[in-house]
Amino acid sequence: MADINTIIEEAQLMKQNRADLVKALNDVGFSQVNDSTPLSSIAKYMQWAGGLLDLRLACFHKTTKEHRYFTREEWEGLSASNKSSYIKMGICIRAERQQFIIAKDNATDASGSLTMTWAPNNSNNVRGLTDFYNISTLLADIDGEANTDLILAAVETNGIDYPAAQRARAYKASTVADGGVDDPNTWSLPAIGQLWLLYKYFVRINEEMTFYGMSTIINDWYWSSTECNSSTAWLVGMNGGSVGNATKVEYYTGRVRPVAPVSESAAASAI
Repeated sequence: MADINTIIEEAQLMKQNRADLVKALNDVGFSQVNDSTPLSSIAKYMQWAGGLLDLRLACFHKTTKEHRYFTREEWEGLSASNKSSYIKMGICIRAERQQFIIAKDNATDASGSLTMTWAPNNSNNVRGLTDFYNISTLLADIDGEANTDLILAAVETNGIDYPAAQRARAYKASTVADGGVDDPNTWSLPAIGQLWLLYKYFVRINEEMTFYGMSTIINDWYWSSTECNSSTAWLVGMNGGSVGNATKVEYYTGRVRPVAPVSESAAASAI
């Protein structure tokens, strides 16, 4: 049996290691982690910080409009009556310190087309939107909602439309006409850092989309809300993970997969 001094030293070392882990997680944005967080949860946060933690079905309740996120096992364990009280929004991804909802299908333009331009004019820089030229810093842009807000503010300022952002924001997972309930969520055109996760975990995301009868992400180019400069915006090619910028004008079109934030109340008890 180890002597008491060895036991004390090992206990102190474990305490220090735990403190180091808590600090490291705090430093990358997980401020909710503290000395009281169970080690089992710390391990999950570490997985979330460095890769894919999980993919869950994102729903909102028809009556309360509250978000719920289900694993396959949890969803399959619900009765048919309980399932019918929810509207499916899409898939919630938690990966690489991010979490957001990927819409269950693509946005369409006013004519029903699945592809659209970023803007009909290639010489307008969206005021307030950061231009990212360098791919090494590009993926740091992860706030599609803030980007979309700025783009929509520019619609009136510049006197032109920005179809990709406008159609992403107009997206609804359900409406009174098709599901009896109007989707209360704010959808946006994903920032390039969000869109990159759709490619990186493409296979797993599509497995979940297929399981729940949703539209899969296909091998095509998808617009982000991240600008390169006044004339070009960034896209991701899902057929090989190519990241490129293209002119915003009408002869270049891309697909739009809206994203929405995870509700804070649901996120608080997620781990």
